[in-house]
Amino acid sequence: MQYFLKEWSFRGNAEFSKRNGLWWRPDNFDPNDIGTYVPFAQLDSDLVQVNQMLKYIKFGFGQCMDHACYDLRDGRIAREEAIELVKKYDGKCSERYILQFCNYIGITLEEFWRVANQFRGPMWIKKSDGEWHNTYWDVLEEQQRTMPSKVS
Repeated sequence: MQYFLKEWSFRGNAEFSKRNGLWWRPDNFDPNDIGTYVPFAQLDSDLVQVNQMLKYIKFGFGQCMDHACYDLRDGRIAREEAIELVKKYDGKCSERYILQFCNYIGITLEEFWRVANQFRGPMWIKKSDGEWHNTYWDVLEEQQRTMPSKVS
């Protein structure tokens, strides 16, 4: 709706809600726990964090990407800051949320990762150290190297 109604914005709605009683995360929350820097995200359930991490595994982007795009379009952050936020937090999820999910559906952590890794999108490669690498970042870094600098 924000495209049509500029007053209907992601952050504007959250700030309105906070003024009217919504409790946000504390200022010192760890964005790595929930996969985004936004303190008013994922407040209604501890399963949203897992859902967004699985979105990242499957599609190569998670909720931090969504939030950075909103803030970038609103002029709240620059492109370079958006990229750094996404690289730092996208797809992160505290193991405690994953364990809560595993307990809820009755599986082990090992079973969770075995199944989740089967659904990794084609943008993922496994490095020699066993860590997963998102090749979308390689494309982005190449674009940054070849993009002309902005002149002020």
